[in-house]
Amino acid sequence: MRRSLILALAILCGWPILSSCQQSSECLVDAEEVKQANNDIVMLDVRTPQEFAQGHLDGAININVLQSDFTKEVEQLDKNKTYYVYCRSGRRSANAQKMMKNIGFQEVCNVKGGVLRLGANGVELVKP
Repeated sequence: MRRSLILALAILCGWPILSSCQQSSECLVDAEEVKQANNDIVMLDVRTPQEFAQGHLDGAININVLQSDFTKEVEQLDKNKTYYVYCRSGRRSANAQKMMKNIGFQEVCNVKGGVLRLGANGVELVKP
């Protein structure tokens, strides 16, 4: 009985570790990788249009992840291209990344820390 209890506790305690390993398999890029990105990578800004207007990566596409038709909008993009998805801090872009993967996008990478971390690491944002 005691062994069964210990085994059950070990499995339960190990579950968060295993699930976090699965999450870490998602593509995550940092500021250096964004700086070195080539023209084949599509920068997708998932912030609001107002945030986008305050500064964004050069050549970025803006599709607000909070709008009700986000999925419909991104479905119009080429699912075979590589996307670097970013927002202010990385939370909304992580959600967008999951949504895009669920509808068949092959390569979607979340930009770690969003524009906050990009700016802190010398990545310049352009303003319209």
